[in-house]
Amino acid sequence: EPYYRMLMADKVRAHGFPLATIVHPMAHVSPTAKLGAGVVIRLGAVVSADAEVGDNVWIQTYATIGHDAVVGANAQISSYAMLAGSCRVGRNVFLGISAAVREEVEVGDDAVVSMGAMVMRDVAPRQVVGGNPAVVLMMNTSRRVFRSAKHAASRRAAGLDGAAAPDASAVDPDLLRRVRELLAEKLPGVDFSRSDRMADDGLLDSLAMM
Repeated sequence: EPYYRMLMADKVRAHGFPLATIVHPMAHVSPTAKLGAGVVIRLGAVVSADAEVGDNVWIQTYATIGHDAVVGANAQISSYAMLAGSCRVGRNVFLGISAAVREEVEVGDDAVVSMGAMVMRDVAPRQVVGGNPAVVLMMNTSRRVFRSAKHAASRRAAGLDGAAAPDASAVDPDLLRRVRELLAEKLPGVDFSRSDRMADDGLLDSLAMM
């Protein structure tokens, strides 16, 4: 969750502690790449020549940052995601698993690129995009990626947010039905007909980002 990692990093800095940059020994970082403070690069990830990675960025396993790409502070690049050469990714961006961004495309601050999305054109700040090619699904008005109740305990433990998101049992069933219809329009071919506690909580996560 880039937004909460940003808040936690600010707390660390406020107490006078530096952010450690950690690179897995089996990741590859070009000697001409630039890494900010607090960057974490995991197993098999690649940061190519002349790329710039901002503070507090998390690059997951086997993700690839192309040559001359720029990644803004607090962004999360998920496993197997790929940024082509000369991309620009803003602050607090979330790039989902296996998402890909073509060369010279810009992704704005607080945007969310869904799992498996193929981004062929610029993404404006706070847009949530998905699909192949990627289209705008909704706006990330809350600046959050995940808003499910299952994350409330970790938010409280971090001293960042005491309020849990509502669970499906507290929501009007007609609202859940309308959310299913909206998502089915945006993502044709995906089955949103399943209705149980876990599936309905997942729908609420999507609703919270609208």
